[in-house]
Amino acid sequence: MSFTLPFIIDDKYRCESIIGKGGMGTVYKAVQLNMGNRLVAIKVLNEDLAGDEEFRKRFENEANTVGQLQHENIVQIYDRLDYEHTYCIVMEFVDGESLQRIIDHAVETNTPLSDARVVRIGAQVARALKVANDGGITHRDIKPDNILVLKDDTVKITDFGIALREDSTIKTQTGVSLGTPKFMSPEQVIGRGVDGQSDLYSLGVCLYYALTCRVPYDAENPIAVATKHLYETPEPISKFNSSCRPALAQVVMEAMAKQKPDRFANGDEMAQALEASLGDGATVSIETPRPHKSSIMEHGVVMSESHPHTPTRGIKVGIGAGRDKNNSTGIFRFAKPLMSSLWPAIVAVLIVIGIVGASLLVQRSTVSDGRTGANGTLARPGMSKTDTSVGSIINNVNPFGREIIYPDRITAEYKTMLYNVDQLTSQGEIIKARQLMEDFHTKRPDFHSDEIDMRLDLLTSQLPLSVADVQKLLAARRERKGVALLSQTPPNLPLGLAYMTAARDMFKGLTGTYEQEAEIGLLESQVKATTGTVNNAAFAKLSARADEILSQMSIKSAPVPSDAEDVLSQLISQQPTGYSRWIELAEVFRRQGYTDDARVLLQYVERQAPLSGDERKIAGRLYRSLEKQTVPE
Repeated sequence: MSFTLPFIIDDKYRCESIIGKGGMGTVYKAVQLNMGNRLVAIKVLNEDLAGDEEFRKRFENEANTVGQLQHENIVQIYDRLDYEHTYCIVMEFVDGESLQRIIDHAVETNTPLSDARVVRIGAQVARALKVANDGGITHRDIKPDNILVLKDDTVKITDFGIALREDSTIKTQTGVSLGTPKFMSPEQVIGRGVDGQSDLYSLGVCLYYALTCRVPYDAENPIAVATKHLYETPEPISKFNSSCRPALAQVVMEAMAKQKPDRFANGDEMAQALEASLGDGATVSIETPRPHKSSIMEHGVVMSESHPHTPTRGIKVGIGAGRDKNNSTGIFRFAKPLMSSLWPAIVAVLIVIGIVGASLLVQRSTVSDGRTGANGTLARPGMSKTDTSVGSIINNVNPFGREIIYPDRITAEYKTMLYNVDQLTSQGEIIKARQLMEDFHTKRPDFHSDEIDMRLDLLTSQLPLSVADVQKLLAARRERKGVALLSQTPPNLPLGLAYMTAARDMFKGLTGTYEQEAEIGLLESQVKATTGTVNNAAFAKLSARADEILSQMSIKSAPVPSDAEDVLSQLISQQPTGYSRWIELAEVFRRQGYTDDARVLLQYVERQAPLSGDERKIAGRLYRSLEKQTVPE
């Protein structure tokens, strides 16, 4: 029902004009006749939603939630009443504009908000969120539209319609996402663990937006945006606003840390950090030393038997950093992954190269033998090609200040280990071969570590599924490779989904449960949303190259072209339903010896390809053939 202005509600509120309209209702500017013509704002729930139990409860929830909060930076609720078969909330009238409108103007003029103004606004919001959180309330929809700014820059938070109250009988189903995708925290995306720190993440996104005139994560659809909150690292603020103080940029980036322990503990802490960032001589110290082997283990990068090594060709994974709450120096420490106990490779893989803020490209297919000198001793970068004596090796110190000693006896031990591994592998003793290499790597962690990591990954992929004791190794490898595929730029969603689904199935077979069902559901939706979106020119070029590769591979003795995996992976990413390409990539992996990668792809095709097509039957036949070849005697 539409109301003709002006109209009177409950004989005391005269609605005179419309302030704004939303999906749930309309907000009117009104005069409270029995309170000296005090200006108020009245939100009227759309009548077609008034009969909907969920919307009615949300509407009542807003009134009940805000009604118990008293803070100068939170819009106050005065009354709640019924009117013409719908419901109304009477609240404080704010004579200002939304932060969204302010940012819109900044975008039009290409002039981001000043550091001082961003701090004034952000600190007020943060302190108000602290009060709300202390009262057991999480807003869950902090965004520029819900931050009202008065002419003197006083801030008012509004719209607690989907707020979460600890004492509320209205519960949100686990795994259900509520909020606005561009401003949602990672935990809101997966629908678990939402609390006050989730609101601080959203506030961080708002401040990033105000400082750069762009949101940190954007895409063509909400699911793609939500996925970026889980897997991608935002561009540095300085890239878009060179005048922003580094200390302020640091505070904003910390607020947007993927993992809650790496964010500010509460709104007061964030407000204090914002205000301190404007101080004279405020600086940011970022320390990114090459980690000690044990510290790499701590971050889940170098894996033991329960976490096998998984270098991934062509995969770039970003670095995250967060402030150590126990470190008064303000020096950054490396952030742990979003779900450190679950997906350990999202942010920790590239710790070593944090010094230059770059991304590492690990290529498992190109292991150079150029490090071995003419006399069989190890020649390291920076040494003369002819200076390979034991003495020169002992006296050389690596760039990180640690002396590395590689005498001939260790090289001989290494060569012997490789020979024995090759012998065991040729006999089908993959488990013993892998254990032998793992033992050497544990004993000599710095010796040819890259090559050993790649060989261990290859051996892990060749482990037989029929041996229960090694299934956890394969499950962990699948999960890490899936995360790596989702973390690269741009993410390869179809292949990432295939690996995560395969990991889930194996983990559920081992433990009966898998906690990342919500994430996999999100990926499935995103893959469906991207199906059919093909860049015709680029796709045609890749398809032509793929046909050339297949022609070369038709000769049994011919090596696999070096770009085969990359070309076919890109085609799959652009056209997930082109299942023949999945089968072709599985063959590439099989020829390279990466048996489990072939298993993952063939199993995915067998499940997803149309029943009426040939691809499902072919994939099933190849999968069973592959399993017969890997069953131990």
